[in-house]
Order: sequence, then C-alpha cells, then structure tokens
Amino acid sequence: MRSAEARPALPERARHAMEQRVDAMFRAADSNRDGRVTLEEVRPIAVALFRAADRDGDGALAGTELRGSRNHRHPG
Repeated sequence: MRSAEARPALPERARHAMEQRVDAMFRAADSNRDGRVTLEEVRPIAVALFRAADRDGDGALAGTELRGSRNHRHPG
C-alpha cells in the first residue's frame, strides 16, 4: 500500500484552511512581493524560529529543546 492510500484524505474544510495558512506564510516571507521567496527572504524567519527554539540561549539546539514545550522559554 502506498503512503497516500494509507492516510485518510483531509476534509475539504481542513484542506482549505491549510492552503490559506500556507498562502499567508508565503506572502509574509515574500518581503519584496515578487511572487518568489528567496533564501535571503527566509533567513530572518529561520533565525527567529531558531532563537525561539534555543530556550537556553546557547546558540545551539539540543533535542530536548526541540521536543519540549514551545510555550516555555528560558531567559537568555
């Protein structure tokens, strides 16, 4: 059985909501509004996500930081 057959299809409403979120993320990342997202446009987003995950502020991610709660951030 192929993986696509093993997973139930998303309900239309959920699929539409997910597409809207993806579109919003793309628009937010496309800072120069040219319809393309470059590495330079994504870099600040990646840095912000990295810093948010780096709960102890040591500049490196440990598996425990990635698996832990997203709502708890150690001062740093």
